[in-house]
Amino acid sequence: MQLILNNKPFPNPFNTDEEGLAGISPNLDIDLMLKGYSAGFFPWFEIDSAFYWYCPPVRMVFDLTTETEPFSKSLKRTLNKNKFQMSVNRHFDKVLFHCADIPRKSQNGTWLSPRFKKVFIDLHEIGRAHSLEVYVENKLVGGLFGVSVGKFFSGESMFHLQTDASKVAFAYMTRILRKLGYDYIDCQLYSPHLKSLGAVGVSREEYLKMLKNALKEEVMLDEWKKMPKYES
Repeated sequence: MQLILNNKPFPNPFNTDEEGLAGISPNLDIDLMLKGYSAGFFPWFEIDSAFYWYCPPVRMVFDLTTETEPFSKSLKRTLNKNKFQMSVNRHFDKVLFHCADIPRKSQNGTWLSPRFKKVFIDLHEIGRAHSLEVYVENKLVGGLFGVSVGKFFSGESMFHLQTDASKVAFAYMTRILRKLGYDYIDCQLYSPHLKSLGAVGVSREEYLKMLKNALKEEVMLDEWKKMPKYES
């Protein structure tokens, strides 16, 4: 396992353990985050003041280049009811803190430590991290956030306080990202929830090819400013 520093290249993405752990970094900042994502890595967990970086053998991704949405019939029915309203980048900090605070099955605590939160807020302030909020009667009931690099969007975390709210947040975000010209969402690690939403697993080799192509162009960050702040 290598020591990852800002002034050194990231490790070989194929030189990891079975889970994809490649190295640790003593610090985490905007530059290291963007550099890591661009090299195919993501940080996950802070232990003893060190950040653990991964490039797993199988990566979950959601393809945004296809015309057909792979959502279930039940989710499509929920979206058509217009029960929920959504906003973009209206309450990034609230989404971030909800994602950190919501208890999750089979998880003891959260990976979103205070230093992780600070870096994501810093990324948001420079237009690199974005949130989508879901409301019912003006009450925040779900949302998600992620980081933009090239033409891929790294989905970081989502939450719900009401049934289907996180699914609706994901569906709305996929539509926004398609409109803005993104190629795919990097969902990072497998979960049954992500699979049910249409994310699929690809090999590390295939993921790195997709990433290389997605980094050839940049989605203009000003395009996010044109998104409606609140709509049904």
